[in-house]
Amino acid sequence: MAKAIVLFLAAGLAEIGGGCLVWLWLREFRSLRVGVLGGMIPVLYGIVPHRAKLPQLWSRVHRLRRSVLFIGDDPGITCG
Repeated sequence: MAKAIVLFLAAGLAEIGGGCLVWLWLREFRSLRVGVLGGMIPVLYGIVPHRAKLPQLWSRVHRLRRSVLFIGDDPGITCG
């Protein structure tokens, strides 16, 4: 259970953080490094659980996280 909670939080942080970095790069004219890092973070959070041999747990966590994001979606929230 603790592993699932950690994965849930890490996945959410990676998705939101990566998206925020790309947003800052595109809209706030930050350096290209910020945009590249923002693009790589979501890719890494998809690779790590697969390499850790947790595909069944990961798929459950991913479905739960997407459900929470869908239900709690607020278009008024922006990064930066």
